[in-house]
Amino acid sequence: MQERADASRPYRFDFFEVVQIVVPTIAPPAEPTEGVVLGRAQNEVDDSRTYSVLMLDGMTTAFDETALRSIGRYVAREDIYTGASIRVSPQGDLLPPADDPRGADDES
Repeated sequence: MQERADASRPYRFDFFEVVQIVVPTIAPPAEPTEGVVLGRAQNEVDDSRTYSVLMLDGMTTAFDETALRSIGRYVAREDIYTGASIRVSPQGDLLPPADDPRGADDES
């Protein structure tokens, strides 16, 4: 039976930490690429860690822990999450906001 990974080991990067992407490539980018850590996960089999990083272009990408380097900065949660939300029906249709008279009772 395979031994479980050590979930008590601390993560290297915190939520909302600004990190530099250091993935080796044939031609390095003109400027270092940075992003913000929004999520993190641990593989239960091999103990590897993966981080979800919001890139400057607005896309979120998963990176192995070894592909990231801390640059010692953080952003505020409010800089990423505005507090806005959406409503979706059980069928997956986008509904008007709850404070919109067209959608106050529409939960179909």
